[in-house]
Amino acid sequence: MVAWREDLATLARELPQRHVRPFRVLPEADFRAMVAELDQAIPALDDGAVVVELARLCAALGDGHTGFHLFGPRLGLRRHPLWLMSLSDGIYVKGVREEHLAGLNGRVVGIGPLSIDEVRARLAPLVPHENDQGLRSVEGADLTCGEVLVAIGAAERPERARFVVVDEHGRELELESRTLGADESPPLIVAYREGGSAPLAERLRTGPWASTRLAEGRALYLQYNACRDADAFAAFCAGVFAAADADRPERLIVDLRWNAGGDSRVTRALDRALDARPWLAGRILVLIGPATFSSGLWAAIDLRERHGARLVGEPTGGRPHAPGDVRTLVLPRSTLDVSVSTRLWQKGGARYADMDALEPDVLVTESAHEHFAGRDPVLEKALDLDLDP
Repeated sequence: MVAWREDLATLARELPQRHVRPFRVLPEADFRAMVAELDQAIPALDDGAVVVELARLCAALGDGHTGFHLFGPRLGLRRHPLWLMSLSDGIYVKGVREEHLAGLNGRVVGIGPLSIDEVRARLAPLVPHENDQGLRSVEGADLTCGEVLVAIGAAERPERARFVVVDEHGRELELESRTLGADESPPLIVAYREGGSAPLAERLRTGPWASTRLAEGRALYLQYNACRDADAFAAFCAGVFAAADADRPERLIVDLRWNAGGDSRVTRALDRALDARPWLAGRILVLIGPATFSSGLWAAIDLRERHGARLVGEPTGGRPHAPGDVRTLVLPRSTLDVSVSTRLWQKGGARYADMDALEPDVLVTESAHEHFAGRDPVLEKALDLDLDP
């Protein structure tokens, strides 16, 4: 109890001092009231419940960079053995253990006594996000956390929960789930309809970046998943584009759909490669979506503004003008890491100032029917899009 109160006092003192604009969204008086309420509640809460309430306090600042996500491995929260995925038409069961096989690929319509709409509404205050797309990008993972389900009233105890699912035939099923043990991490079963396999973009997501040729070599596909390891990324770009110089593919597709950021300076290697190849003008397509955030989002803006790229996919999970440049605040007793924004980014200038998200030039969503058939409609559109202005 004393330890958590010390951590709360540190957070209440240091977060406003370190954040670039802490009360841009939440009035300071409301923040102080939340701190006082949590301080009084701590004696009645277990450790997991306190962690959830600290997440709520940070998320109230309305900054997608500030706070922490509740699926973080160091938090010690209990996990249900389900892989939930948020798609354009709902939250679906992407992976299960064998005992829940009947619910695989089903749509989640409720958890415990709550409808899925009630679940999402109650989850939102616990999650650092800047728009609804940002919530979509993480809600599936957060909703497998036992302590989160208790906090939002979807379960009575962290270790047990009831997920209500509608299968592809319209039948409603109840998946009674127990959380994993501390050292338990069983593989989950993932399947696609009619024996299909995961789409190419998903199969390539094994590292920070990857590339391949598509459409019989006519398209160069570059998947850029994280802005990190500048020297390694520069070497990667050098090799990819040197090979492309030989036959000059008709289009370059840069996939930023899973790039949640890092260090924006890493993207300079890609900028330099494109600056040196004017033959790519008018041929660049950039894929974006709910998980495109922070430096990943800013890379998309640079590719559009500097290189004339067209954006394909869904709106991003962050705003172009938003706090960033994260530093870590370590709480003294729990050693919990809290991310804090220290700079206000205004990427792209006045044109982007009032945008809630970076919108695509060509809107393409991904439905559950498409996803579980092993299709990638966003990449399909980028491959088929007419390059003429």
